[in-house]
Amino acid sequence: MSFNTEGFFQPMLRLTCLLAVLLCCSSCESDKSDYELSKLSRFSGDWDPVIRVHGFADNEEGCEEVVEALEVKFPKSKYRCERYKGWTISD
Repeated sequence: MSFNTEGFFQPMLRLTCLLAVLLCCSSCESDKSDYELSKLSRFSGDWDPVIRVHGFADNEEGCEEVVEALEVKFPKSKYRCERYKGWTISD
């Protein structure tokens, strides 16, 4: 029996590589070009921040690539990218 792994592993490998780059840049200073990837909560209907994207030549494009990979892996979830404005923690 053979399986077509391209549909699953290729996006996951791409996502893993992108997240590795994001983690390596976690100590970078924030600037106007940072982006925030958010996920739509199924419970509250709010957009919850997931990661801050920075360190790419084009952070918006980098964020959109992560969104594409996540939507392949989790097709029922909704994601978006916006300019990073800072995160606040609420109760």
